[in-house]
Amino acid sequence: MKNKRFHLIWPVVLLVLLVSCTPKATPVPTPAATTAPPFAPVSVPTSNISPLTSQNAAWAKVIEAAKKEGRLVIYGDTVFANAGREMTAAFNAQYGIPVDVLVLAGRQTLEKIKVEQAIRQPVVDVAQTGVTTGTEIVLSGLAESPVSVLPELRDRSVFYLDPVYGPQEQIIGIGVTCLGILINTNLVKPGEIKSWYDVLDPKWKGKMIMADPRGTGTGLNIFSTLTYHKVLDYDYFRKLAEQKPALWGGSSREMELMVGRGEYPVLFGIGSSVEPLIMEGAPLKLVDPVEGSTAQFEQLTMIKGAPHPNAAKLFINWLLSKEGQTVYNKTVSRLPLRKDLPDYTAEKLKRTYSKLWNRTWEAAEQSNKDLKSGIVEQIFGKK
Repeated sequence: MKNKRFHLIWPVVLLVLLVSCTPKATPVPTPAATTAPPFAPVSVPTSNISPLTSQNAAWAKVIEAAKKEGRLVIYGDTVFANAGREMTAAFNAQYGIPVDVLVLAGRQTLEKIKVEQAIRQPVVDVAQTGVTTGTEIVLSGLAESPVSVLPELRDRSVFYLDPVYGPQEQIIGIGVTCLGILINTNLVKPGEIKSWYDVLDPKWKGKMIMADPRGTGTGLNIFSTLTYHKVLDYDYFRKLAEQKPALWGGSSREMELMVGRGEYPVLFGIGSSVEPLIMEGAPLKLVDPVEGSTAQFEQLTMIKGAPHPNAAKLFINWLLSKEGQTVYNKTVSRLPLRKDLPDYTAEKLKRTYSKLWNRTWEAAEQSNKDLKSGIVEQIFGKK
C-alpha cells in the first residue's frame, strides 16, 4: 500500500520540482499610452537646407559667435509671462548667454520695434507675440528668417504641425494655444455656457470682459479667425457689442486675474496664459464652445538688424529642441509640438475639443484687413 502511494505521489513531486526550476519568462513591457494632440497630425515637409556635415560646421560657428555676442534681448507676451524665467535660465545654463526679457502686449511690442527701426537703434533680437502682431511685424518688413541655418528644422516631420510660418518663413511656432471662453466657476453654473452664442444671453450684459479687438492682439485675432472660417459673422459681433463687454487693452493675465477674483464672471475668447492660475486653485475653467475654438501658434520672430543675431538663432533653435520644448511645456503644462515628447498637460487642465479652427496665414492677413477697413471700430466703437 505504501509503495502504491509512493508511485502515485512521486510524479506530482517531480512535476512541482520541474515547474519551480523553470526560468520565469521576462514580461514584455507595455508601451506607455500616449495622448493624441488636439490637432490632427499633418504631412510636414523636410527642409531643403545644406547637408548634415556642412551644416554642423556652420552651426558650430553660430554657437561660437553667439557666445561672443554674450547677450540676448526678447520682447515677450504670454509665453514669457508664464515660462520666461524657466526658459531663459535653462538656456543660460547650457550656453552661458544671459537673456533680458521685457514683457509687453502685442501692440506695444510692434510699436516699440517700429520706433527702434525708425531711429536706427535696434534693441530687440527676438519678438514673441500673438499671430496678429507677428503678421504685422512681417508685413512691415521688420522680420527676417533664420530657418535655413537651424539644425532642429532640418527635418520638420518630427513636429505635429510645421512650426515654420509666413510667406518667407519668418515666423517660428514653439507651441499651440487654443482659445475659448474663460468662466469663473463660482459665478457661472456648470453647463450654463457651452456655445459662443450663450454669452449673448441678456443676463451677461455688462458682465463680460474681452481683449480689445480694435488693435493688434488676441481680441482681433479671435474676431478675424472665427469670421474668416465662417464660424461666426460680423452680425454676431454686433450683437456681442450690444452686450457691453469691457474692452481690455492690457495683458491677458490681468483679465484672467479679474475673472478669478470675480470682477467679471466671463472672459470672452481667451485661454493663452491661464493654466498656472487654474493649477494654483483659482475658480476658473476654460470652456471650448461647441462651434469650435481657435488654434494658433505661440511664436517667435527674429527681428531684422538684431544686435545679437547669432544668439537669437541659437535661442530659437534651442526652443525647438527636445530640451527647450520640455522646459517650456512642463512649465505651462501643455502638449509639445514634437512627436518625440510626452503630453505634459496636467489632468485638471485637459480639455475636450469639438473642433479647432487654425489661425492660418490667410486668417492672420484678414486681421490686418479688418483693422484697416475700420469694420472693428464700426462694431465696437472708436477707441
